[in-house]
Amino acid sequence: MNQTHQRITYCCPTCGNTIGEAPAIDAVIASIGSFQQRAILKALTKKVGQPVGGEELMTALFGFRKVKPKYPRSVFQQTMADARQKIEEFGWTIVAKRAGRGGSVYRIIPTVAGAV
Repeated sequence: MNQTHQRITYCCPTCGNTIGEAPAIDAVIASIGSFQQRAILKALTKKVGQPVGGEELMTALFGFRKVKPKYPRSVFQQTMADARQKIEEFGWTIVAKRAGRGGSVYRIIPTVAGAV
C-alpha cells in the first residue's frame, strides 16, 4: 500500500459510524491515469459509502460519448474491475450488491470495511 498519502477516517453516510481509514480518495483518484476509471470513481465518491446505481455509473462512463461501444456492459465491467484493482493498493475497494430488477448498486469504501 502506498504510504505517502495522509490517512483519513471515513464514516457511513447513513448511520454516521466509522467505516474505515484510508488515504484521501481525491488524491487516490488523481493518481489514476485512465479517464474512464476516474469517471467511475468520481461518480462513486460523491458520498463515500453511499450506494450508486449501475446505470448512473454507466452514464458517467459513456455519457460524454457520441458513439457508445458495441458491448457497453462488458466495457463497464472491465473498467470497474481495473479501477477496483488500482484503488485497492491505496486501501480502497468497490463493493457491488444486487438490487431489484437485475440491477446492481456499487459503493466505494475503505478496504477494512469490505470485510464487514
